[in-house]
This record gives sequence, structure tokens and C-alpha cells, in this order.
Amino acid sequence: MSLSAVQLASPGMVAGDTLRDSTGAVAPLRVTVYGFDGEPLDPQPAVSFVVLDSVSHLAGALLIGDTIGTTRVVAGAGSVQTQPAEVKVTLAPAAVSAVDSVLQRPVYSLVNGDTVSSSGNLGVKVVSATGSAVEAVIVRYFIDKAPTGTAPTVVLVNGNARSDRDTSGNDGVASRVARLRLNAISNFTAPETVSVRATASHRGSSLGAVTFTIIYTKQP
Repeated sequence: MSLSAVQLASPGMVAGDTLRDSTGAVAPLRVTVYGFDGEPLDPQPAVSFVVLDSVSHLAGALLIGDTIGTTRVVAGAGSVQTQPAEVKVTLAPAAVSAVDSVLQRPVYSLVNGDTVSSSGNLGVKVVSATGSAVEAVIVRYFIDKAPTGTAPTVVLVNGNARSDRDTSGNDGVASRVARLRLNAISNFTAPETVSVRATASHRGSSLGAVTFTIIYTKQP
């Protein structure tokens, strides 16, 4: 028998509240138990959870935050135990705001053979009602406006990997980069204007949104 890692609905939770999923619904801890053939057991045997510190406590499979910090939880079934899973216990997030200017003007050159043009970091900061940074909040990015093309003309990336979401760090900041794919554009209008919106939520309610305008300008 073997166990999956502890399955967390979110990387963080608010002190005084339970772990919740992206919709704001209360989300219990979960683990999948596998047999010797590598297939999930049916029915699943009983699984127990234990917290390893005083930052949180359990009510059955519900993890509840007590104080700000990082809590660790393990699961066990029979004689098998998982590795500790970490969850951040944070202040309640109240708003998101832009880290820098929401207007960017990257340039590209078709003469020099550029195939992509990338924005700078589209950074947003998640804060509490008192303005303190809040970590472990998932920020989602949406492309609201992009040039037309036969394939996606703009993609959101983290390094070279496509990604449309980030988790705020201990400074409360999350970011992604908008990459314009020049070869995918059907007709160049120069400049090409792209609109990207970043948003986050808590307990199913929006924390607001930040809209970035990126004007990609062709060099002569």
C-alpha cells in the first residue's frame, strides 16, 4: 500500500478560518491510498491526519489556522505515512494593487529577426486591510485583448513555461510576463496593444483586479 501526497485545495489559509478551495468553499484535506498494483483502493481505507506544530489544528479532515506562520500536516493509513505538507497561515487578504506602472511599452524589430517580444513583470501585490503583505494567495491572469492570428498571439509565461497564475510570495507579490508571438499575428498594425487583467479572490469574493496595458512597438 502507498499514499499520495496530502492534497491541498490551496497553498494558504487565513488565521481563524479553515482551508478553502478556489471558490471559497471549505475544503477537507485529502489523500489517495493505492494498492500494491498501483491502482487506487476501492473502497478507500480510513486515513488519519496529524499537524506537527501549534500553528493550526484539525477538526477531522478540516485544517484550521490558529496563528500566522507555516503549518505542517501529515497523513497516515495503516503503517504508511506521507511526507509533511506545508500550508501558510496568513492574514485575511483584502485587496490587490499594481507593483509598478500598469502601462508598458516594449519594442521589437522585425529587421533584426525578432520572433517574440516580452513585457516586463506584470506584478501585483496582495495586502490585508491594514496594508500588510499577504502570501500564499493565488493570482490569476487573463488576456482580455490581443492581436488576431491563426494561433495564440499572446501567451502568459513564467520564464519559458506557459502559466496564467502565480502564488503571492512573502512580500505579497505575484507576477507573470506577457509574450507577444510575432509570427502568429495575421496583420501587423504597429503598435500592437495587449490588455492583461490580474485578479484574486478570498472566500469566493473578488479582491479587485489590476489591468495592464502593454503597447508593443516596432522599431524602424
